[in-house]
Amino acid sequence: MRCWLLFFAVPLFAEPLVIGHRGCRALRPENTMPAFKHALAVGADVLELDVVVTKDNELVVHHDLALEKKPVRQMTLREVLAFDRGGTRSAGFSRQQSMPGVKIPKLEEVFAFARERQARLMVETKVDPAVDADWFAGAVDKLIRKYELSGRVLLQSFDHRTLHAMRRLNPAVGLVLLNPAKRLDDYIGPAKELGPKAIQFVNFRVIDASIVDALHGAGIQVFSGTTDDPEEWLKLRTLGVDGILTDDPEALKASRARIVMTETRGGAVIEDLVYRNSFNEYDQAYRVCPVRKANGPAALYVHWLEPRSPTSNRSQFLHEAVTLAGKGVCSLLMATMWQGPDWFRQRDPAKDRVATERQGRRIKDALDYLLETPGIDKSRVAYVGHDFGGMFGAMLAATERRVGVWAFQAGTPRWHEWYLLGRKLEGAEREKVVAELADRDPMKAVASAKGSFYFQFGTHDEFVPRERAEEFFKAAPEPKKMQLYEAGHGLNAQSVTDRLAWLSAQLGLR
Repeated sequence: MRCWLLFFAVPLFAEPLVIGHRGCRALRPENTMPAFKHALAVGADVLELDVVVTKDNELVVHHDLALEKKPVRQMTLREVLAFDRGGTRSAGFSRQQSMPGVKIPKLEEVFAFARERQARLMVETKVDPAVDADWFAGAVDKLIRKYELSGRVLLQSFDHRTLHAMRRLNPAVGLVLLNPAKRLDDYIGPAKELGPKAIQFVNFRVIDASIVDALHGAGIQVFSGTTDDPEEWLKLRTLGVDGILTDDPEALKASRARIVMTETRGGAVIEDLVYRNSFNEYDQAYRVCPVRKANGPAALYVHWLEPRSPTSNRSQFLHEAVTLAGKGVCSLLMATMWQGPDWFRQRDPAKDRVATERQGRRIKDALDYLLETPGIDKSRVAYVGHDFGGMFGAMLAATERRVGVWAFQAGTPRWHEWYLLGRKLEGAEREKVVAELADRDPMKAVASAKGSFYFQFGTHDEFVPRERAEEFFKAAPEPKKMQLYEAGHGLNAQSVTDRLAWLSAQLGLR
């Protein structure tokens, strides 16, 4: 877990802090108590807010130095509190909820809330020539100490005088250097003077791996400026930043991915990535998309189990996905519980049902993540699964209506037909295993599915005899198609050619 305020070597796949810019400006009136409460409710790690000073030296939470064109420094607290902040929607935020009657809060109100909720804050003192920097820092520090928030507040400002003053007053308060400069060299001088815990790059697009490495090497964390773009979030995660400011912390929290490596192959971009699943664990996948995304179809691929094969993992369909990317398809090739060569032999058979249900949930998570990809036409979505991948696909199809195209290869209609392989059980013991997953059997699940179905089987498959293949196919609703190949369980090259042709027709590919 992250150590707040103290730099540490960022572990692989650590999530950046989700910093709610002005609370949750995308959905609630900015810099208000409803915005701060909602940001925490949807999982923000830190609340960012702005502070200005009134005529009677009260600290209030507001971004601009003026309110309805009148300087806040020339307004009393009573005048500021009379303003209806909730009834004025921020420009450019159409989803922001109108909340008439919501007032601009005092900083003390936010601090009291932060102590009650154990929230972490990033407080920006605004640059105001009419306010003495030493006095400003002292007034903020007085409230920090009153509410015992020294270890939970970061102070940031473009006015470095305020930061220097806070460092003298309360060294326990972490400082964030705000600097709009575009070159790392422009940050070095102020950073050496201040010794900040972090630098926020307002112009976050200048951040690259060398900047992150250099600052981490100096013990300084890296925060991005505000962005609500999912693709920018992915880039920033990949670079290893420590925090991302966003107006939509809920969406950032949900995006949950980190790209480990990227490769361009032909007309496809292959991203080796990890994403967080429903169990708060990380699953690996390849995402293979056209170099230029343009509202194309999507396909989820789930690999087979064959311990003797080097493709018994997420790489199985990689060549096929690259081919489809050339036709405009964005695919996700997920890793599964059976990707290891010893999984089947080493698993605990007593936990087969739990493991099956858990893996089914992970496959749905993979589909959710795939459909978050920008540029996806969600009306054209396919699922392709071989062996266990096909069986889990049938189970998913029982309730999943976002997928309309289903391609299954070499699966068997009942779970126990594979879970009993290698086990010598008879009588009641065997019947217990059969019954344990009978309600989840692929042939029962697929009977409730909707969409178009394509089954492929080998005539020499040692695990799926012809009668089981036909039983599985018969259970699926129309429209459906089945093709047989003179091949074993792994099928052959012709099956790939045929599947690509069928997917192209179903997805309307060029």
